[in-house]
Amino acid sequence: QSQVFPMPTHASIEDSNQRLTVLSEHAQGAASLQEGSIDIWLDRRLKQDDARGLAQGVTDNVPTRTRLRVVVEDGKSYDTEAPEFIITPLAKRMWKELNHPLEMFGKVTQQPKSTGGLRGIASFEDLKIDASNLGQITPVNMPAKKEKTVEKSSGPDPINFATETFPFVYMVYQRVDYLKEAIASLRQSDFPRDRVPVIISHDGRVAEVVEFVEELKREDEFDIIQVFHPFSCLEHPDTFPGDDPKLNIDYAGDTYLHKREAKITCCKHHFTWLLNQVFGSVKLGNARAFLFLEEDYVIAPMIYRTLVEAYRAIDRGGYRERYFGVTLDPTEGFMQSTLKGKRFEVNKFIHKVFVTGPMAIDRAIYAKIRSGAKEYCTFDDYNWDWSMVHLMAKGILPEYVVSPSKPQAIHIGLEGGMHEKNMHAMMKRLQANIVKGKQLMMSFEVPTNANLSTPPVKKTRKARKGYGGWGHPADHQHCLELFGITDDESKASIQNE
Repeated sequence: QSQVFPMPTHASIEDSNQRLTVLSEHAQGAASLQEGSIDIWLDRRLKQDDARGLAQGVTDNVPTRTRLRVVVEDGKSYDTEAPEFIITPLAKRMWKELNHPLEMFGKVTQQPKSTGGLRGIASFEDLKIDASNLGQITPVNMPAKKEKTVEKSSGPDPINFATETFPFVYMVYQRVDYLKEAIASLRQSDFPRDRVPVIISHDGRVAEVVEFVEELKREDEFDIIQVFHPFSCLEHPDTFPGDDPKLNIDYAGDTYLHKREAKITCCKHHFTWLLNQVFGSVKLGNARAFLFLEEDYVIAPMIYRTLVEAYRAIDRGGYRERYFGVTLDPTEGFMQSTLKGKRFEVNKFIHKVFVTGPMAIDRAIYAKIRSGAKEYCTFDDYNWDWSMVHLMAKGILPEYVVSPSKPQAIHIGLEGGMHEKNMHAMMKRLQANIVKGKQLMMSFEVPTNANLSTPPVKKTRKARKGYGGWGHPADHQHCLELFGITDDESKASIQNE
């Protein structure tokens, strides 16, 4: 017994090429009696006292269920030169799954079969389980309700989770600390990582950000699709779309007579490229809609269920053509001065005019955006969201969105962006709003079977001037090319401004 050691959670052996880890749901004894092997003591039986404190032999053994999990990892997943052993994130997650298994509940459909003398427990074959609904296991043989049900409308069929998904799309630049917080909140959410991908799009190869995303891919917790914006200003500092000095020669300026600055145009170029990439991807063809997020948003634990129920409410009312989509932050990124008010005290879906924030856009709306590509690309506003508002004012897009009454995504950062000059004045209110916003986020109870009000048909917005920064013909033409507009159509559009 001198070679056997306590194993409360796991035991590992490794060399420079591989690591073998055995995970246990309860304490065992472990040893490595031969090179390259792990020995696990499941139980012991002694006729005499072993002088280790029990003062008697061990003869009262009873049958005990033991579950072990074996994890084999290559040398790339851990530091072979580390002075101390460090468990990998993958092994840690598998240990948590082993110790906190998913409990399955179902309705017994027939007389339970024999289960080794235990009465009242149905065998697995007696449980009919439906795992199609958001990856959650729920019983389907529930007795039908007697009350009469009334369909509200004859809208499109409900969401089919076998064929329709809602991938999350993160636009990232250089703020790795914010991205880590965003991913931490994603880990704690109900996002169905087993069947829905996460797209992370880099606007330039920032080493620490790329390294963090590569680590996420190695952990294999999420299906990460990592892409790089090929027209990043960071990768083209002195040529288009970066600050090519030649672009300002003979250029009169934007609406406000400002010369072209790449740092102003880059975000809209990135979003426009990414929008067309995800909706044009064959691999992502089963996605109903994409939720676009920036690196400085944290999300609620029930964000995916919120998104699904919001789209179900849209379908239930037959409003697919009447709503721009689903936004998850009714505070508009804390543009409001306070989070107080009765509207934040209820749990429901509301409809509101679109302003900004994390936005879920579906394929029907993307088709409308494409139809208005010329208006979008030539409108003198460096913001992609306000360019969408311009399409709404033109009647190309619906201007209303569905939103939860409480934020399900919280904006945690303003520094490093266009708001930097106002940071000191805004920081105190921002920090208070983040704390309050997270409290509201956690308290939201997702409505089910919700019915939406009919969105108004009459437009509330009038066409206005943009905020500028997007007046150069080179930016217009590049944007149009991203939408697949031909050269002739692109030139005609620019000439007709």
